[in-house]
Amino acid sequence: MNINTTYKLNLKVLSPLAINDGNELSPLSDYFVDNKKVHYIDPEKFLNLLANDNHLSGKYKDIALCDYSKIKDNSLDFIKSIIEDEQQLKNITKEYAVNYNGAKSKLINLKTIIKINDSPYIPGSSLKGAIKNALFFYWLSCTEEGKEKFDAFVKRISKLSEDELKKKTINDAFQPVENSFLGICDGMLKQSSSNLVITDSSYFDISQIAVGELKRKTLTQGIDDWTLNLQEYVEHDDQKAVSFELKIKTSSLDWQGLNKGNFLANLFKDESRQNLKELFNILNYYTREIINAVEKIFSIKYPPFSLNDNEALLLLGSNKGILATSIIYLLKKNMEPDIFNNVIVKYLFPKTFKKLNANEKETNFPISVSYIDGMPLGLVKIVDNINDYTVSLPSYTKEECYSGSPIKAKLLEKKKPHAKMSIIIEGKEEKVNVAGIKTFESNNSTKLIENQIYEIYYKSGIFNFNKKNKKQL
Repeated sequence: MNINTTYKLNLKVLSPLAINDGNELSPLSDYFVDNKKVHYIDPEKFLNLLANDNHLSGKYKDIALCDYSKIKDNSLDFIKSIIEDEQQLKNITKEYAVNYNGAKSKLINLKTIIKINDSPYIPGSSLKGAIKNALFFYWLSCTEEGKEKFDAFVKRISKLSEDELKKKTINDAFQPVENSFLGICDGMLKQSSSNLVITDSSYFDISQIAVGELKRKTLTQGIDDWTLNLQEYVEHDDQKAVSFELKIKTSSLDWQGLNKGNFLANLFKDESRQNLKELFNILNYYTREIINAVEKIFSIKYPPFSLNDNEALLLLGSNKGILATSIIYLLKKNMEPDIFNNVIVKYLFPKTFKKLNANEKETNFPISVSYIDGMPLGLVKIVDNINDYTVSLPSYTKEECYSGSPIKAKLLEKKKPHAKMSIIIEGKEEKVNVAGIKTFESNNSTKLIENQIYEIYYKSGIFNFNKKNKKQL
């Protein structure tokens, strides 16, 4: 008997994915580019070759160890140009090579992604961290408790003096809010999120790995793009997938002593009894918010995608931290511009925003986006192919639909002033316009989420969300 609820999920890469391992390879010793392929040098074999060939060793040292200004214009085939003997080069080169999609020919370092025995994968910790980011963002912006905590934080930090601000960091100041989200109380050694366990993914095929130029758009540099470095990454391919498991601990021992009213606790307990639909809806809400912000500010587009009920979007990898993509973004949206500039900007990023304000009339956030091949990094799709996500709507007669009594409908598209929803009339699906989005969200302190079921009413010649306060089903 398994006391955990386990979901076996697939993950597809929709835009270049890079989860770095902290290492950088040098074109002087670790790799070379030839025929649009990146070839990797075995360091131990390379050192042995130099140790046993004095002529080659001297030639290499004379060039590689000289003043950088003398070699900075050398191309990325530097190693190949030094070791002219093809057999010697072959002997020190690893068996596999990956596609090179960059155009830069001058010497530049290459950042590598996380691997085990040269096999790339996604760490479970990265997946869990990204999911917690999305949940935190949703809690702060869409739940009553989260919005109250966030509003109180904004008021508190807005009143701090300059001397008080200098003694704090944004992480310290926001920690009590984050503790409320996590369900952490004094004396508590465990939190609800500890009962969410995510495994490392299976390995990507080496054919999915490529190297390209990592470029950045940043408001502090004006409109010109600039290249950071070469970057190893997983290429986007909606036809290939890796797998991982999401487990929710369900035993009474695991939940003993935890805050039963905590948002995460309730979410995980609900998901352990059904499917991941609510979690997926939250992930999609968060990811769409961040995607829209990036595309609006930088005029750069994520690749097009479509989603079924059993699929969710997630942002993984570099520049996806909770501070950058959630807290500061929400503060920018919810604080008065002058207060945001004088409080958050002034003491959090003074040097960065000093440059930014010289180029921009308004302080935007995010302030930068990294991309490869014209696409921002890190968009993936999670797919649950096992559990049932079908939405069963009851069938109503025409008289029932237009009587003004509550009927259940599925939200297809959230647009203002009218949402597009699906109802079943006489056994057939019909799509109708539904008014009252703004009032519903305001009265219920929530956000409507696509593919969820809501009660709607027919009144004054049109369907409407509002007749009385209604709760999401």
